[in-house]
Amino acid sequence: MYLDIVVAVILFFTIVFGLKNGFFVEFFSIFGVVINFILAKKITPMIIEKFSILNDTNNYISVYMGTFWVLYIVLGIFIYFITTFLKTQGKGIINRILGGVLGLLKGVVLIIVAMIIFNFISSKYPQVKEYSQGSQVNRVFLENISSLEEYVPKEFKNKLQEIKDNEIFNKYFNKLL
Repeated sequence: MYLDIVVAVILFFTIVFGLKNGFFVEFFSIFGVVINFILAKKITPMIIEKFSILNDTNNYISVYMGTFWVLYIVLGIFIYFITTFLKTQGKGIINRILGGVLGLLKGVVLIIVAMIIFNFISSKYPQVKEYSQGSQVNRVFLENISSLEEYVPKEFKNKLQEIKDNEIFNKYFNKLL
């Protein structure tokens, strides 16, 4: 349930900021997130090789998450300077509505990333799992993750499939009891 509240707050703020910023600013913001995914996927193996990190699933996922967030911050600063100029442009109602739609889209992308990270962390630290008890968002995420697998590094796919299988097993086992 706590997880659902966090997701609702993220969606609320991304929509509000989208309405405030308008279409063009949100477009560049989403463009930055997409570039971030691509760069993180390309850079992670180089970082693992450069620093001679043991290339197992847990290390790959940890390095990927760290790389993703560092790139998110760096690209965010770069995009901030670009969008500072765009914010001075006039914003009509259509521009704001389209900005809200793009804000919602950005919120969904960020929630997917957060759900991947949350499920990875909860598989390593069971005490974190209690925050997803009764979560409809996590249930829907785990049911639909297969449609997103082509965009996720293979190390994440294996871990998410393991988590998904465990959730399904627990669900049916609890029904039997």
